Amino acid sequence: MRLLVVAHIPPPHHGQSYIVEQLLNGYRDRPDLGIVCDHLDARFSKSADDIGKGGIAKVMLLGRYAMELLFYGVFRRPQLMYYVPAPGKRVAVYRDWVLLGLAKILGLKTVFHWLAGGLDAWVTGEAKPWERFISEKIYGRAKLSVVPVNSEKNTAAYFHPEEISIIPTGIPDPCGNFETSLLPVRRNRLEKRRQAAGSLDPVEFRCLFMAHCTADKGLFDAMEAVGAANRKLMQDGAGVFVTLHVYGSFLTEKERTAYARLADELNAEMQGNLPGEDLIIQHLGFVAGAEKDRVLREADVLCFPTYYAAEVIPTVIIDAMAYGLPVISTDWRGVPELLPSKGLKTCPIKRPDEVAQRLLEAIDFADFAVYREAFLARFEVLRFIASMAKAFGAATSE
Repeated sequence: MRLLVVAHIPPPHHGQSYIVEQLLNGYRDRPDLGIVCDHLDARFSKSADDIGKGGIAKVMLLGRYAMELLFYGVFRRPQLMYYVPAPGKRVAVYRDWVLLGLAKILGLKTVFHWLAGGLDAWVTGEAKPWERFISEKIYGRAKLSVVPVNSEKNTAAYFHPEEISIIPTGIPDPCGNFETSLLPVRRNRLEKRRQAAGSLDPVEFRCLFMAHCTADKGLFDAMEAVGAANRKLMQDGAGVFVTLHVYGSFLTEKERTAYARLADELNAEMQGNLPGEDLIIQHLGFVAGAEKDRVLREADVLCFPTYYAAEVIPTVIIDAMAYGLPVISTDWRGVPELLPSKGLKTCPIKRPDEVAQRLLEAIDFADFAVYREAFLARFEVLRFIASMAKAFGAATSE
């Protein structure tokens, strides 16, 4: 079966582009699944801070991608066209109108993969009447809608697709030697924390934030929670202190400045209470590949208190689970569906006090394997691409 994938891959690197890359790589490496992909790499942004913005250059790119889509539709005749609909952002929705409208004219059967949320809410709540009318026509009656979590079924259902499939996304297993190499390390660090009470040489508990450095991804809630957790640990003489290593890009100067101000306050507050010259809060840039592997192995917990409007299935949580890394996150959108029932409880959004409490609980949390097992059971890439292939096949069998 010939599948036309109209979606971009990294860069810029974020969950959506990474999942599209896994889909393409999966079908390239597994020809036995019977999917042959043409790829229209519809990349409109070169960096994270350019996402969602307009401009003449992007209008020209849209024209170019429309011509490429016309070529694929006329000369390659794919059985299905795979597309990731926009979140509720006007510029991105207008882009979709052009490409999806052309696909309808060409008679292409579309598969929507709902990796970003909020479009239905935008159409019903913010769109002007004429925008709502066009959007319902453009996004309506897809051949298949794929949602990665059950909570997103309503978004897909609003546009009345012929079929809805729930298929969790997947990534290649980045930590295949977890049981022999990493699990003993995690248990050893846990034992050191348990023995540290009253020690004059406190033990670090390393908290990881890995996402765009924005308020709605939970950066500032994570920072405030780390500050509150450290106050409680010092008061109790626990012999443990919490640090926050921040990895990701700032999208605005306003948030970069706000981060610097709060980080300086929290670091100054803890000055003199740490061994050496360590800082409580550090921003360490963007990581990938071997460096990302090291960061995930050295972390003790992922702190990701998101309330990002388009959040559906954050790949950073899946990454963390693959490394048996406990996860502190929120009850926002589909996040709770990703996490194991025996793991740390989720928090209400915008509640750094709740996040701080989970941090204190995570210090003594021992069931690392429950996260690893949840990853293997649901989020490994071969399971993902095979399930998608099955859904594609069902959509094309009349």
